Amino acid sequence: MSVPFIALSERVVPIVSVERTGHSKILGTGFRLHRPDLLITAKHVVAGTDRIYAADVEPNQSGVEEGFEERVLIPSKRTLVPDDGGADLAAVILEETAPRECFTLAPKNGPDSVGNVLGAPVASFGHPVGPEPDRISPRIMFGHVQRRFVHITNEHKYLAYELGFPAFPGQSGSPVMLDSPRLRSRDNVLAVVTSSMVYSNRSSAASATWAIGLALWPFADWIASITSTMRR
Repeated sequence: MSVPFIALSERVVPIVSVERTGHSKILGTGFRLHRPDLLITAKHVVAGTDRIYAADVEPNQSGVEEGFEERVLIPSKRTLVPDDGGADLAAVILEETAPRECFTLAPKNGPDSVGNVLGAPVASFGHPVGPEPDRISPRIMFGHVQRRFVHITNEHKYLAYELGFPAFPGQSGSPVMLDSPRLRSRDNVLAVVTSSMVYSNRSSAASATWAIGLALWPFADWIASITSTMRR
C-alpha cells in the first residue's frame, strides 16, 4: 500500500517578523492545524513580536532553499496562548488564506493515537536558520519517541516527549508527526518542537542533543475552542 503524497511545504511555514524598514527575519516555524488560517507554534517564537507573518508558498511548490521574495507574506490577526502560562505553546490566527493542506491532531486513543507513544516512529519538518538568515532551508527529521516526561524550566512546565533527532535554531514550532506505515499517519500531529535537551558526560566524552516536543493532546480542548470561534 503506497503512502499518499503530503504537501509539507503547504502545511508547514516559516514564521517571520517584518520591521518597519521592510526587512524580514525568521522567528521560527508554524504549522497549519485543522484550518489554513490557524498556525500552531511555540510561544517563545512569537513572544514580544507584533508584526508576525507566515511565509506561505503556492500550492504544490517544492520545498527547496529559497528567499522570501519567492513567498507570500500573510499577516497575522492575533496570537493566543493557553490559560496555563507554563506551556510553550501559541496559536497564530492569520488573515484569510487560500485553501491549503492541514494537519489534524493525533487522537488520544485508537489507530494512529498517542496511547502507546514510547518508541513510536516520528518525523518533523521545519525551517532552521542557516548561514544566510534571509534564506529559507526546509529540513525533515526522522526518529522516535525516546521518553515521556514533564519538562520543567524557570519559565515552563508541560508534558513533553524526548525525540530521537536534534533541533536547530528556527525549528521551534515544527510539527512532530506520527510516522508509522499506516495510511496517512503523517496527517496526525503528536507534538510541537519547543527546545533541545543536551546530555554530556565528561568522563566518557559522550554527548548528545535531542529535540523536545510539547505534547499537544492535553491542549485538544483549547485548540477546539479556538477553531469553534473562528469564522468559517
